[in-house]
Amino acid sequence: MIGKLFSLLAEGLTFFRQNDLRTVAAAVLSRDAHPLLQFAKYIVCGGVAFTTHQVIALALGIYVFHDRAYELDIQSTRIADFPQSGQRTVIIGEADGELGLRIFDAHGGMTADGTANAFPGKEGEIARLRTLMADHWATPESMTFSEEAEVIKQATAITGYNPDIERKHNSFVNNTIAFALSTVVAYILNIAFVFTPGRHSKRKEITLFVGVSLISYVGGMLAVDLVFRYLGNVAALASIARFLSVIANLGFAVTSAMVNYVCRKFIIFQK
Repeated sequence: MIGKLFSLLAEGLTFFRQNDLRTVAAAVLSRDAHPLLQFAKYIVCGGVAFTTHQVIALALGIYVFHDRAYELDIQSTRIADFPQSGQRTVIIGEADGELGLRIFDAHGGMTADGTANAFPGKEGEIARLRTLMADHWATPESMTFSEEAEVIKQATAITGYNPDIERKHNSFVNNTIAFALSTVVAYILNIAFVFTPGRHSKRKEITLFVGVSLISYVGGMLAVDLVFRYLGNVAALASIARFLSVIANLGFAVTSAMVNYVCRKFIIFQK
């Protein structure tokens, strides 16, 4: 197999040396190109589709399904007077020495609610929260950004609400929308520059194309998720979990590119 690969590489180099730029350009645009050139075009088309995916996911994350920062509302009034609805808000109040927490998610739903007594086993955390807020009950507007962030972090830890769940949800939505649009781009580029359609009906061809791409997409998400799930919570390995996720991403990208090429060349399209 290695000998065949070197032979294809030598043939490709010979073709480039023996032909002028116009002939090479015509070969690049043709679907009936040298196998090595055809694979190179496939990689370029995949790169365009990948870039499309990343740009769309990033834009959605910034402008649509983004992770909005929590707002902090400190009230020195009765806990019974807490508002009943809100978005991405941590409400902290104290009346008659009793501390109360109420937390809303980005969609206006209440995710945590109760007084200090409603969170057994959290006495230490509640004491730290009281210490953080000791100087700010009367003048909450005097809190710095970092102080607010620390209070929010402590309050959400007490209630057990995990903002990362929402981030994962937004990431899934953004990437799924980006996957759908980038798959359309990949399909158009593949039939325009790489493969010849016609092996199957158009409906079956598109179904197979999307199916193969979907398997790669789901596999890539699972690979990264497994890295974080099994290594991210291990203190000794937490520092390298993100590095390993990059390795998992790159490794799966190379593998899926090869598998997708073989499936598209020999199962979905004519060439």
